[in-house]
Parts: sequence; C-alpha cells; structure tokens
Amino acid sequence: MQQDVLTLAWHPHTTKLAVAFRDDTVRVVSGDCQATQPLLKYAGMKGVSCLAWQPCGASQLAVGCQAGVLVWTVEPGSVVSRPSSSCVTRLTGQQGPVVGVTWSPDGRLLAACSPGDGSVLVWSPASQAREQLHKVGGGGVSLVHWAPDSRRLFSGTPGSTFRVWNTADWTCDRWTVGGKEGRVAAAAWAPDGFQLLFATTDEAVLYSVSFQEGAEGAVPVMDLAQVCLPSTGQAAGGLVQDIHWDPSGHRVAVSFRSTSHILLLRSEEHTSELQSPLQSR
Repeated sequence: MQQDVLTLAWHPHTTKLAVAFRDDTVRVVSGDCQATQPLLKYAGMKGVSCLAWQPCGASQLAVGCQAGVLVWTVEPGSVVSRPSSSCVTRLTGQQGPVVGVTWSPDGRLLAACSPGDGSVLVWSPASQAREQLHKVGGGGVSLVHWAPDSRRLFSGTPGSTFRVWNTADWTCDRWTVGGKEGRVAAAAWAPDGFQLLFATTDEAVLYSVSFQEGAEGAVPVMDLAQVCLPSTGQAAGGLVQDIHWDPSGHRVAVSFRSTSHILLLRSEEHTSELQSPLQSR
C-alpha cells in the first residue's frame, strides 16, 4: 500500500533524508543504496508534523508530533533497521501538539512551538535543561526559525503577531502584520542573520525586515500576485506556501499555496531580483 508523505528533512552535512509518513513512521534514507535505512516507529509518535536534523552531528533527529518533541539517536554506522525505544528521548513541557522545531546552528539547543501553547520552549537535549520564552497575550505559536548566526530566533503565531528573540538575553521585538485576519505563513533568514523574509496568509507580497543598525520596519520587496505565464498559459504566484534561502545567500526559493511553479530569486547584498521560475513540481 502506498504511503503518503507528510514531511521530510535533508540532513545539512550528510547524504541522508528523513521522511515522515501518515502511518506514524519515519524512514531515514541514505545516499548509499547498500546502507541500512532505519524505520523509526514508536507508540508515542503520532501525528508527525515536522522534522529537523541536529547540525554539527549526524545522528540526532528531532520529531514534532502530537505528544510533543521526540529526539531520535540514529547512529550513522548502525545496522539496526528498526531502532528501539531506547534510542528516543521525549522532551517534556510543551502543551499541545508540536508543529515547528528548529535547532540552533551549533546544535546545542532545540526550540519547539505549538498552536496550543503560548510559549516557545528551548531545550538543551544533552542536559535536559529547558528555557521557556513567555508570550504576552492569548493564542499559541505556529512557526519557529533560528537565525543562521545564532543571535536571533523568529516565532510566528496563529494571529497577526510575530516576534524576534535576542538569544543573548531572550528579550524580544514584537511585530504585527497588516490585514484583518492575516498571519505569517512562511519566513526565512538570510545566511548572515541580518535579514528576515516573510509572507502572510492574506497578501501575495514578499516582505523584508532588516536587523542592521538604522534599518526601518518591515518593507515590501516584491509583488507576488498570481499571473499567467505567456510561455505555457499556466498560472504562477499568489499566496505563499513556503520560503527557503539557500546557505550561500545567492538564491531564494518561494512556493505557493494554489499554483505549482516555484519562484527562484537571485539575492544580492541590498536587492533581490527574479531569476526564473522552475518547472512545475
């Protein structure tokens, strides 16, 4: 029986891909076709929503699910096809199902969020120590992204508010998006950590926030309104589904909720311009 893929995560340093399926399993696929491909299955791992490999390592995989956060240890040289429950650690304290997980760039800390919890939790999986980042007001947190330079942590809510935390003292700047019911749908950090791109659920616009001294608030940088491609007659653009900034800083990829083309942007120091859309997925 064909299994539907829920989400996946490439490892940042090795040729491994973690793939979560609707039957509550996670398969670790290696670039070596002769290597063992572990199947992760655990009674407490239901409703997997997100995956994240630990940077600066090859064995730890964070899984966000209904039970919270589970951290699996899957050794690269292991020949075990079905790791046991002794290979998984549950990080406790999150209220509600976890929908976002992100590691600090040095791999020491792990942040997670839930729409049912008004706080972002930050763990040190090695020591089990936990830091709770309190949020003022009601509602939960639906997005978390650690900046590549480790100095900032983005957190978005199911409402119009998002926050950027200073990881040195865990103070935060609070931002509000426009529109009556809009919220941040997707966000991505520049590799240097000084710029954040984001898009909302009710505007086909790409916004940018700069954290360099003297910068102003969020500014629109591109109109992403749906268009008809003259070469094929197909629709492209519209409301944003996801944003990814490549580690070199030269490209930004944007996917959309109701059209299948990917928008590829060329990123420069002060501007971003359209390169070309990729083929339909």
